[in-house]
Amino acid sequence: YSSIALGISLSAGAGIRGFMPLLTVALAAYFGFFEPSEGVRWLEFGWISIVFFAMLIMEVAGNYVTFSKANWDVIKITIAIILGTFLTGLAVTEVSAVFRWAFAIFLGGGTAGILQGVAVLIRDMTKDSDTTLRSVTSILEIIISLTVSLFGLFFPVFTGILVIVFVLFSLKRIFFRSLRKELS
Repeated sequence: YSSIALGISLSAGAGIRGFMPLLTVALAAYFGFFEPSEGVRWLEFGWISIVFFAMLIMEVAGNYVTFSKANWDVIKITIAIILGTFLTGLAVTEVSAVFRWAFAIFLGGGTAGILQGVAVLIRDMTKDSDTTLRSVTSILEIIISLTVSLFGLFFPVFTGILVIVFVLFSLKRIFFRSLRKELS
């Protein structure tokens, strides 16, 4: 169960800030805190951490120089789902390939997509605010994503349970909020 919880935790980090968990896993593999499976040994190379750091910088910069906020949100949700699926597939190794990728698609991609959707809603609340509030929101996303990723690596079951509870709470809030709007 710990590998599934690790996958959920890493996909949650990807849902909050896409490339932060990849950078965290790459650095953990490089320094020997995470053992990647055979197919992804390339995560242990130091240069891959530099690539993921550059991708993280581009992701953050995209919030400030986008051509269209709606298009950027669609791109980020798509990237989050793909990265969440990949990270969960990376973590879940002790089951058959069919179950591994089923877990990865539904749990990893789903968790990342839901949390990126929540992040989009939060960013949408600050869209008319000054640059300082958007910057603070962006920094908080990085910190939360890093924290979830690190806790997922070192305390996977605990972090996985917290992520599941948060996702269920978020879905409940979104569902009942939309239901109240329909009824009024």
